[in-house]
Amino acid sequence: MSHSVVEAQMLQEQLFRYAHDIQELMDQHAKLQRHHTLMLQAMGRDALDSDLLFNVLRDGNRYSFLTDSHGIVLQISAALQRRLGLSENDRIGGALAAIAVNESKQDVHAVVRKMALHPKFGGIELRRLALPGPHQARPNDFDVLVMQSVTGAVPRLHWWLQEVQPGVDMPFLVLERFLTMDGCEEGVFYTSPQGAIHAVNPAFERITGYGAAEVLGENPRVLSSGRHDNEFYQDFWSELLEQGYHNGEVFNRRKNGQLYLQWLSIKMVQDAQDQVVAYVSAISDVSKREREKKQLEELAYRDQLTGLPNRRWLEEQVSHALAAKSQDGTGLGILFMDLDKFKPINDELGHEIGDKVLQIVAQRLQGCLHHDQVVARIGGDEFVVLLKNAGSELDAEETANRMLACISAPIALGGETLSVGASIGCALYPRDGVDGASLLRHADAAMYGAKRFGTQFSFFDTGAESSKVPNLAFELWHALEREELSLVYQPQISLEANGAVRGYEALLRWMHPQLGEVPPTDFIPIAEKTGAIVPIGKWVLATACRQLVLWDQQGQKPLSVSVNISLQQLRAPDFIAYVREQVFVHQIAPEKLELELSETQAQLYLNEDTRRIQALREMGIRIAIKDFGAAFGTISRLSALSISSLKMDSRLVASLTTSADARAISNCMVAVGRALNIDVIAEGVESSEQLQVLHAQGCPMVQGFLMGYPLPPVGSESLPPSA
Repeated sequence: MSHSVVEAQMLQEQLFRYAHDIQELMDQHAKLQRHHTLMLQAMGRDALDSDLLFNVLRDGNRYSFLTDSHGIVLQISAALQRRLGLSENDRIGGALAAIAVNESKQDVHAVVRKMALHPKFGGIELRRLALPGPHQARPNDFDVLVMQSVTGAVPRLHWWLQEVQPGVDMPFLVLERFLTMDGCEEGVFYTSPQGAIHAVNPAFERITGYGAAEVLGENPRVLSSGRHDNEFYQDFWSELLEQGYHNGEVFNRRKNGQLYLQWLSIKMVQDAQDQVVAYVSAISDVSKREREKKQLEELAYRDQLTGLPNRRWLEEQVSHALAAKSQDGTGLGILFMDLDKFKPINDELGHEIGDKVLQIVAQRLQGCLHHDQVVARIGGDEFVVLLKNAGSELDAEETANRMLACISAPIALGGETLSVGASIGCALYPRDGVDGASLLRHADAAMYGAKRFGTQFSFFDTGAESSKVPNLAFELWHALEREELSLVYQPQISLEANGAVRGYEALLRWMHPQLGEVPPTDFIPIAEKTGAIVPIGKWVLATACRQLVLWDQQGQKPLSVSVNISLQQLRAPDFIAYVREQVFVHQIAPEKLELELSETQAQLYLNEDTRRIQALREMGIRIAIKDFGAAFGTISRLSALSISSLKMDSRLVASLTTSADARAISNCMVAVGRALNIDVIAEGVESSEQLQVLHAQGCPMVQGFLMGYPLPPVGSESLPPSA
């Protein structure tokens, strides 16, 4: 592999990891938003609205009007439209007074005038309005609460309505119908103008610990904590009497003596004669909010899988540490660690095992670091250690060696003994950067330097960073539109038909304008890791189908074509439909198309994957399992997948002439294929000795350089003849 290609691979993987981190941050941001919403709901207020009573009225009343400060209707609730037989389109833009009937027209005008004269009044107006009934029936009487709010600089009037119940005309009883709700999260209570508690809701009892019977008739001072002086209460009453409301935090005491912080929203209620008839209060336990805030902070700064600090926490800690170092002039170091051999574990044994490996690695790293060294997981299989007191390169290297030693011990999971390694890069302050972003970037680059040169640890090299190498992860997405990708075809030879070509395997190639031909072993993993494999895979399938049609037109009728697909492609929502479309568009016999899946991926198949494979088989598509023998797959799995071909692993074929075990395994595979009526293809055949062994064992088909190199389909004369 060329040096430039290796460097390109290093850089493209770095880009992908940043993209992966962004996705993780987006996922975590969504979690934070959900938790934040729950917190605000528990507080009983919106992010922009601290008025609990406004929220209680809004959420608990189905009938409502919204008007501007002049009483012009802006919105009518759907329930009220149905109740009154109104059409929203007919009434929007009209005056609410025009809807009201009889003396209620004057009541509407009176409320509008009062609010206009007192734009800062935040209390509640209690009125009774008559509104028209449906189909010109007799008017309906409603008790109405009116509250003013300001959105931006625009005042609005909110009119909440409850139908009048016969005999219910006392202000407290009317208010209770609007505000006391069993399911309400906020504690709500009412007092007389003299301050005696008249009613409380169940949430008040939960928050304060007092039952309703214990506080009725009492003054709210029963909840007093003793923490506030006379000046506090003078300011409180001054605001309430001048503006009609008060919102703020206050310390109170529960029945059990526990001190707690609550948010209090209290409003003055006036009648049509501007007399105060009640005070209505809503309370929310801010202590609970503070606990939830701490939980949110924990979520924001903690990796949920490993329990380690996350990237956000790390960046803040690095920033704080650098601020301190700028004062005392001492050193600081960043160790950037990426696990080796983790991807095969994750791919072949599943994400559950992979997650457990990450958790074990996290525990080991925590156990081997000193008190002034902290580790964070910043995404995927990457960990960063902040060395707050790295006095020299020797200090940093000693810590890195300790980390490598502690994670290299075998890991026993799922009946397997696993091992992982790591590559670590180091950047030191102030030599390699004076800000957190530069140090992290340079430590990351140093880690890739370690991978590039085959070592486990490396310091940052400024010369290495300046080299300009194409970014394969970025450019692979554009390779299709630039027509840099192509297919070559390697023949599959039938030993049972005297060496005739049974078909071809389509193999992907990438000719990069700067790097030349990029080996598939370099760019296929990139395509799978970045998701580019899905659109590229569609192009490969369509191109191979077109070539199959051309071969048929040239008279090479027995030919079939094999196309490699990944687990990502199989699981793509439109994959089955796309295969069906290609078969239909190109009018090819389905049995001439074979899709190849690796044995290691086949072991990860879920029930849905198996159903997708079965759907392909029912279409007539052939299914092959390649690299068989590499992952020790079971025979029962083959039967469940309903496959048509087995491809013997090339590493097994390479050992046929030197290993009796390899010959025994291949012989067994041929026998299994014959018993299950599955074609067996030995791939990677490169010598006549290997071919002789396979022929003697009865292997029906072979593929490899001995029979033909992968070639572009430029004229049928460049390809071996078909039968």
